[in-house]
Amino acid sequence: MKEFILKHKIKLSILAFVAIFLSTSMVLSKSQSYYAVYADGKEVGVVQHPRIAQQALQSLIKSKEEDFKQKVIINTTLDFKKVSNTNNTLNVNEMAEKLSSKVNYSIKAIAINIDNDKKIILKDRSSANQLIKKVKNHYQSKDNASVKVVEDVELKEITIAPNEILPVDKAFNLAVKGINFKKYTVKEGDTLWDLAIENNISVDYITQANPEIYENLQIGTEINIPGQPLLNVLTTYTEEVIEGIPYKVIVKKNSSLASGKSKIIKRGQSGKKKVKYKIVHKNGIEISRIAKTEKIEATAVNQVVEKGTRTALVASRGGNSIFLKPTDGYVSSKYGQRWGTTHEGIDIANTYGAPVVAADSGKVIRVGWINGYGNTIDIQHDNGLVTRYAHLSKYLVSTNTNVKRGQEIGKVGTSGRTTGPNLHFEVIKSGTSLNPLNYL
Repeated sequence: MKEFILKHKIKLSILAFVAIFLSTSMVLSKSQSYYAVYADGKEVGVVQHPRIAQQALQSLIKSKEEDFKQKVIINTTLDFKKVSNTNNTLNVNEMAEKLSSKVNYSIKAIAINIDNDKKIILKDRSSANQLIKKVKNHYQSKDNASVKVVEDVELKEITIAPNEILPVDKAFNLAVKGINFKKYTVKEGDTLWDLAIENNISVDYITQANPEIYENLQIGTEINIPGQPLLNVLTTYTEEVIEGIPYKVIVKKNSSLASGKSKIIKRGQSGKKKVKYKIVHKNGIEISRIAKTEKIEATAVNQVVEKGTRTALVASRGGNSIFLKPTDGYVSSKYGQRWGTTHEGIDIANTYGAPVVAADSGKVIRVGWINGYGNTIDIQHDNGLVTRYAHLSKYLVSTNTNVKRGQEIGKVGTSGRTTGPNLHFEVIKSGTSLNPLNYL
């Protein structure tokens, strides 16, 4: 009997142990939870505990701060949701790798505000100052020049995504070439004037961006079309030069000479003067040249010319002339070969300060200095032709204004390369010069 009771006690003990074990396992199984991790509402993965995701995020922050050598600001929120079953959980390194493409972050940077508008972002103040200095140096053509940025520029610390920060070289191209810088393939009928008007820039900017061309565009050629620079630079300097003093032309009537004929009785001789100019460039292009002091070193000798009056002067070739003669005087140099090069217009000798008129109605597309030409005005006419008036002493019109046929636009002068007071007059079609005498 005792033996029977003992055996049953052992069986009951075993059953009780099994029951307790199963009960404990079920409780443990029910209490085991996992956590799905969400970055700004998007699921990243599952971890055994939220601290694993937090450790992964801290590891990612540390890595980014080492890369950028500054504090990183996380802009992403992590959320957790309990889940009971999962086939795969992530460890710290795996979660950090997943978070690297999900987390948004920002760092401190410097914005160059141009006229109160954020334009260029650089990594620090030193880079911003380096950029501004580089832009100024780009346009500093003379050692004694003062260089000034036209716009109001402010350096301001901001926080921003790293991919919006530019290296200095890319920021320089943006500052100088502008946002809308592009390549363009020349088509039939294109002219520099048309391209300039279409892109709201000056002809000078196009020629500056394409030093290998001047005015003759070849079909199929790829050229640079600059945008509006974000930073405009004024460079001001003084320069002392020796210039010729134009001689005056004294015209006397001679009834024994045929009308339209003339002869020089006394040849004029240019004088010489030393002139100190204040010269201003904008983005490398001369926009102003003002004489500050002058010292005469040799006086000019007047030229005396006899002009025939024997018969009446025919006003034009059968009344079919296209353009008015832009100034009085005689043609001192014709169109064509001259001194080994092509003279692309005619020179009309006249007294210094004599009126220059528009050869026909049109729109003024350029007023400014051109090397060799000096002070120059270009007018676009409805017939597709452009007339150019160079060596002027004074402008009386401005760019983008309309002028009427015969309206005074300037004064005869000696600016640019010239041996005396005259008007250099050109007729241009699609960038190619034509003989002006065929149109007067």
